[in-house]
Amino acid sequence: MENQLLPEFQEFLRSRRLVNKKYIHFYAYWASKFLSFSNKNMGLNYELQVR
Repeated sequence: MENQLLPEFQEFLRSRRLVNKKYIHFYAYWASKFLSFSNKNMGLNYELQVR
């Protein structure tokens, strides 16, 4: 079963062959952690915040 964490992001990485297939879920995991962190920390610079 494919990892469903940020499926659009995973497909983006897969379609452009930016990351080895076996590491795609790892990148999706860390991207989700960053999104969660940046949304909770409003003191971050605007460029780092994700709306």
